[in-house]
Amino acid sequence: MLEFDGIAVREDVTSRYEELILVGHSLGGLVLRRALVDEIDEWSHAGSLPSARPDILDGQLRLFSPASAGFVPRGWLALVFAAWPGLDRSLRAGAAYVDLAPDSLAISETRRRTERYDTRAGDARALGAQILWANPEDVVLTERYDTDQASRTVDPTIHPQGKVAHADVCKPTDGYLVPYGFVVNGELS
Repeated sequence: MLEFDGIAVREDVTSRYEELILVGHSLGGLVLRRALVDEIDEWSHAGSLPSARPDILDGQLRLFSPASAGFVPRGWLALVFAAWPGLDRSLRAGAAYVDLAPDSLAISETRRRTERYDTRAGDARALGAQILWANPEDVVLTERYDTDQASRTVDPTIHPQGKVAHADVCKPTDGYLVPYGFVVNGELS
């Protein structure tokens, strides 16, 4: 049982959740998209085996600046890569970096498999993401899938710093409550 400070977060673990909200940021957004499409593919191809619909497919997908189209350093991050060419070479050796290249098989296959489902109805609704992008977004490509429900860029004037960087788009503060409203209510401000 999951506990927080010795208190059960959810005492009744036998009943279903009333609502499931799946939240991801950057690479986590791509991971969630892939997990969902893997789950619906596996479930829909179960053939003659009686199989209950997986609970995760009833979720609502909320993504903060997802890396669904890849990672391309721009702005100050591009300067860091240009200043230290060895950094780029060492990162390219890592699996996550390879998977986040805009032309990678992981990205193209996740998109292709997701977009073949109609997310407006029935079994594939969880694949239709709501997306909130950083402003300026200088880490990932800001490209949405045809199946996404909504996509907005944060208004930088509502943040105390006058901008909402990639690393901060998902972090609420006293002066920036947009992430909370987005996760809880799907509000795209």
